[in-house]
Amino acid sequence: LDVSFLGAAQISQAGDVNVSRMSASKLTGPGGFIDISQSTRNICFTSTFTAKGLDIEFDSDEGTIKILEDGKIKKFVNAVYERTFSGDAAVRRGQKVFYVTERAVFRRTAAHDRLELIEIAPGIDLETNVLAQMDFDPVISPDLKEMDRRIFRQQKMGIQLFGSLRDRVTYRSNDHAVFIDLFGVQLASKEDVRWFASALDEVLDPLTKKKGPVDVIVTYDGFDL
Repeated sequence: LDVSFLGAAQISQAGDVNVSRMSASKLTGPGGFIDISQSTRNICFTSTFTAKGLDIEFDSDEGTIKILEDGKIKKFVNAVYERTFSGDAAVRRGQKVFYVTERAVFRRTAAHDRLELIEIAPGIDLETNVLAQMDFDPVISPDLKEMDRRIFRQQKMGIQLFGSLRDRVTYRSNDHAVFIDLFGVQLASKEDVRWFASALDEVLDPLTKKKGPVDVIVTYDGFDL
């Protein structure tokens, strides 16, 4: 797997994640979590910052978030009830690991033995809304950024996920075959389709003129038309 998005019940200072034990006496089990998390190069754990009673408010015009009331249960703890995912092991495996919440984004790398805070949401106070709601002090990145305000607005973000079609095409001259990766590509309008057809012609036309019809292998996972 190239990337996975998984939930988290608890996250420790070392980046360990617990999804299998909700309390000292309540065991739910990991399911396929371990297989997925240990075999993915890029992992994004998603969770609210606190639980049980969290109340938040968004200002769509300003693109900000406000914590009206925090949950009674902290999710960023010194040590998890049960280690379903190991931050240290992930570093040894060379995985890129991110922890994304509604108010802050962290990562775990070989540079530090604990989580590093790399982004904070607009409208959030670092001391009150983040650090005070954690059982440990994370490393704070010297390049701490504000989370994109478009995340907190109701309008579409307008993210360009596709990029260049040429970057998604691999040509093997020995087989005269083209491999096209359309993972995550969304063609949402007639204009998108016309652009795609034109861009594809620019890639394939020189090949067919030089060596004739070309075999095309396409990955359609995540493609939407």
